[in-house]
Amino acid sequence: MDILVLDTYRIYKEMLLLSEEQREDFFNKSIVEPFDVLFKLTSMPRKPEMLSCLPLSGQDSITFLIFECLKENDIWEKAKTSIEKSIHSFEKKGIKLFDNLIVAILPGDKQLLSLSEGYTGIGSIPGYIMLVIAPDENNVKKFPACVAHEFHHNVLFNNFIWDYSSISLSQYLAIEGLAESFSEDLYGSETVGPWVSSTIGEMLENAKKIIGINLNVKGFMNVNRYMYGKHPMFAGSESVDLPYCAGYAVGYHAVQKYVKDRNTDVIQATIDFINKIDIVKESGYFE
Repeated sequence: MDILVLDTYRIYKEMLLLSEEQREDFFNKSIVEPFDVLFKLTSMPRKPEMLSCLPLSGQDSITFLIFECLKENDIWEKAKTSIEKSIHSFEKKGIKLFDNLIVAILPGDKQLLSLSEGYTGIGSIPGYIMLVIAPDENNVKKFPACVAHEFHHNVLFNNFIWDYSSISLSQYLAIEGLAESFSEDLYGSETVGPWVSSTIGEMLENAKKIIGINLNVKGFMNVNRYMYGKHPMFAGSESVDLPYCAGYAVGYHAVQKYVKDRNTDVIQATIDFINKIDIVKESGYFE
């Protein structure tokens, strides 16, 4: 696989030397255009703030400090290493991969990313991964696991047809549960993301009950409220009274039970899912 991790350190250094009027065009040519397929297929907004990134103007000093921190932590090389490590895991099982991958690491707005510990990723289209981070001591350590999580999405969607109109809640739970379980296998339980670790105890049990009786709900616009809970980016998600990204946590625990009860591994569970086994329903987690 040909892996291109964009040198966003260089790109942003060049951009910060431009006038504010010139920056949007430079950003579009340097970042947006290489990811045009991702933006088109997901209908994602192309403005930095809508991606939870810092604005292109007005916060130059913070942007500079973020990139200096990322450089000190060798974050671009760590991203590539995480992908190579992930590739090796999939190749051992003979899962079909793709030929080219482009990755961008962008400076995050700490306030916009407050619910996710200052970092997040987008990996729903094979061949494209975007990562957004407002680095600190905690999330820099977890970052390679986040990369692995998004790469799992890339591989899964290269082998599984996602239909926005018919995707079921049980399938979506499996998609996120498999990705987080995969990243945990590679990097350890201490790297599990806040989209899983923040829903525990009674919150988790309540989420499990609400989600468990709605596994057959279909259509992205219907299932996302169960997946994302009280997420500021998803209007109407508050209506089901679930905490932030509760579906991620429930999906993770369902996948963990499926893997444990069958004495198998996450890669095999991924293959089972690709082969149209409803692993969340089969997990017995909701019984």
